[in-house]
Amino acid sequence: MLVGNGMGRKQVSRALLSGLSLLTLIALFAGFFILKGKYSPENKVKLVIDHVRNGNDMNVQLRQEEISLIRSFDEFAVGHQPALPVVKVQQVASNDDEVQVVAWLAAIDYTEDNRIREVYTGSLLFTLNRSSLFSWKVSKVEEMQPIN
Repeated sequence: MLVGNGMGRKQVSRALLSGLSLLTLIALFAGFFILKGKYSPENKVKLVIDHVRNGNDMNVQLRQEEISLIRSFDEFAVGHQPALPVVKVQQVASNDDEVQVVAWLAAIDYTEDNRIREVYTGSLLFTLNRSSLFSWKVSKVEEMQPIN
């Protein structure tokens, strides 16, 4: 018997086992939510846009016209100011196996004294289908608002 609290070995073993079980359960839940965030539809859309920007068209598995559509937003922006547009994504609709994500793109043109001269914005709608528990595949890219 342990001195001071009157707990026997069985009680200590049960307490340790319960504590370890609780820690394991917390770790599993945390791992699930970390993976869910890392492999979210929003991150998939950002990754597709990055691949198109970097010329890795083979990694995106889109039709050529969809790749050209994504690329046209960057080409417009670079033609009006020196940087690629900033991208913000948000999931707007979903069911169990399909989600839609809007990508808003904004290019800001600055004057020589670093004041905003013009803001160009546009948006694309990405439809994604679940291909496994944490994996999404882009099935369609549509222009919602042309960049201008």
